[in-house]
Amino acid sequence: MASSSARSLARDYRDPHTRLGIDLTAFSGAGASSFLVHECGFLHYENWNHRGILSPYWRLHHNFAPGNAVRSDGTEYALDPASVVLVPGGVTLDTLGRKTVPHLWIHFVPGQEFMLALRRPIAVEIDPSIRETLASLRGIFEENDPLDSGRRMHHLGKALLHLAFAKLEAKQFRAYPDRLVRLLEHIETHLAEPLTTPELARLAGMSRHRLTEWFQRQTDLTPSRYVADLRLRTAMQRLASTDASIEQIAEDLGYPNRYYFSRVFKQQLGCGPATFRRGQR
Repeated sequence: MASSSARSLARDYRDPHTRLGIDLTAFSGAGASSFLVHECGFLHYENWNHRGILSPYWRLHHNFAPGNAVRSDGTEYALDPASVVLVPGGVTLDTLGRKTVPHLWIHFVPGQEFMLALRRPIAVEIDPSIRETLASLRGIFEENDPLDSGRRMHHLGKALLHLAFAKLEAKQFRAYPDRLVRLLEHIETHLAEPLTTPELARLAGMSRHRLTEWFQRQTDLTPSRYVADLRLRTAMQRLASTDASIEQIAEDLGYPNRYYFSRVFKQQLGCGPATFRRGQR
């Protein structure tokens, strides 16, 4: 886990859409499983040097030539043709762009079955299947109009994530206690309800204080932050992939009204839900 000093210097990037890549959220659909793929991008970065990046979503990075790296908690992870680097959400990251090289990235959120116990980046050695998938993704971007190939890009992006995660050791995956799995499933299926910490504590059969400590130890988030992040991610997904009204989305996700939902959304992402929806389309 990143040190407290690193977190104090972090810049919180909550929107997974950089506008430099291709937005793929809509292709995941409202019932996405395994991986929710938000964005895939490919660029020859000239100055890829950023400090203290912190995001709730995950990242996959790959360079088709050596020279650059990412750094977390004092450790560098080389970006080169032999590996892809996975960065879990909530990990503070520096990007070190020492050279201008072909760079591919995916911003995504894994399903619960793909959560990792480790709180640091992981370099995954690529095999022929991963190399072929990376080459196919690069090929789409080098076509005249990758926007016309969004569905194919989404399919290849999810395939790449499955291939990369399949190479990880079983011990690297996080196994939640059954009680927590049931609580997370309840949260996911009851987002329209208040889901206050006292109510979650009652459902878990714990005191409020004990639930908060236990929940944060398992997920690295307080219950209230977990609920808020899940509501925001679900709102982004529904805005991008459905025609539901903003009022309906706010009601379905437990916001008191559209105005409160819009205020929270803008505070977190820098724009209101209507502007966000127009930008995705």
